Formats: sequence, C-alpha cells, structure tokens
Amino acid sequence: MMDRVQFSSPVFLFFVILTFFVLSCGRNEPPEFLDIDILSELEQPYEVFSGQTIELEIKVEDPDQDELVIEWTARNGKYEEVATVFKAVVEQETQETETEGEQDEPNKGPKVYFSAEQADIYAISVTVSDGNGHQIQNSTFIKVNALNKPPILDGTSPITLSPAMPHYVDQEIFLVAQASDPDNDTLVFEWSARDQENSDAGGLIEEGSGASAKFRADSPGSYLVSVLVKDNRGGQDRDSVIIVVNTRLADTNGESEQEN
Repeated sequence: MMDRVQFSSPVFLFFVILTFFVLSCGRNEPPEFLDIDILSELEQPYEVFSGQTIELEIKVEDPDQDELVIEWTARNGKYEEVATVFKAVVEQETQETETEGEQDEPNKGPKVYFSAEQADIYAISVTVSDGNGHQIQNSTFIKVNALNKPPILDGTSPITLSPAMPHYVDQEIFLVAQASDPDNDTLVFEWSARDQENSDAGGLIEEGSGASAKFRADSPGSYLVSVLVKDNRGGQDRDSVIIVVNTRLADTNGESEQEN
C-alpha cells in the first residue's frame, strides 16, 4: 500500500505541473496601449481648421505577438458616423511599399490622417483587436473650426460722405463705411486720419456707432481718412478717402462766400 502511494505522488505531481504549463501556454494576453495620447501633432485644446490634415497615431503592443487589427471611427456632433474624415495620405518614403488595399482603407492601421471639411466637434475612437477575443479602445474629441473669411468693404466707394463735396473748415462731415462679412461675424470699425504733411490727424475724428464717424477740420487742407474693419477672428479690410477742406471768406455784406 505504501509503494502505491509513493509511486502515485510523483505521477500526480507531474500531471499537475503539466496541466499548469498547458493552461499557462494557452492563456492569451490582451494588447495594451503604450501611450494614451493618440493626437501626435496637437496639444490641448484639440482644435483645427476645416480642410487641415493632421496625423493621428497610437502606440500599442501585444504580449503574445498576435497580429493586431486597428480600426478608427469618427462621429460628428449628431453622433453620425463620418468615414470621409480619414484620408489616404501616402508618405513619400513608403509610397512604393504600401499596397493598394492599404490605401483603400485609410481608417485602419496605427497611423491615420484626419481632415474634415465640415466644422463640427468630432468624437474619434480607435479599436485594437488581437483576433483572440481581446479588444481595447481609446478615444478623444477634435473641434474643427470653419476657415475664417475676412470682412469686405463693399462697393467702388466704401466710404460715403455727407454732405457731398465741397467741404469747408469747421463743417461736420459724416462718414459711413459699407462693409459685410461672409461669416456674419460681428465687425469692429476703427477710423484714422492724416493731414497733407502725413501727420496724425486722428483728433479730428469723432467715432460714432459701428460703421459711422464724424470729421471736422479746423484748418484747410487735404486729409486722408481711413477705416479699418475687423472681425473677431483676425480678418480685416481697409480703405481710405481723401477729404479736401476749403476756407470760407466773408463777403462785403458779412455773409460767407465760398473760396474758389
């Protein structure tokens, strides 16, 4: 009886070790991200302009050296999937080695290129699968801003004067700038003036509300009056008008007479 117990114990131990070894070899480990940041070219906040192409990349490894399947998805502000934001951009040094199939699937692989024409906030997700039932995900948001279109001073005469010429010393001249903005941005107008010696004559201008201003000169001469129109996103336009200011001479009856 003792002989059977002594013989069985090593055999039992051998089978335990073998079973543990088989189970250990058969267990699959999931892939893991080496870096959680998938936006390799941007810093927070993640904002780009429409049409701008940026690179998205993940660093991932698999302990079992499984072949990984990496797929990217994008959803807009309405949570609709938008596949067109991933672009097939072939790098120069790998152009000859990449296959046509890889170029046909621009949303797959560890590195993809993102470019959206429509301004919106996009939810970008990447899914990594090892083919053995394990899957990991990472995601972020990218805000795409519309390209700014600058304001425009309209017409052949963007600055209108009232009254019309001729103009005289101490006369109030009303100026109005005609401007529009393709993006319907709020506009800010800045007026300036220079005299015929090219010296600053801005003190002769009283800015009004928005696009209007008043000009009054206390001495005759030619003045260059300019207006700068700006939106709140760096766009601007500028135009100028020349105002010739004449003197008034008193006639023999004490009434003013225009100088020729």
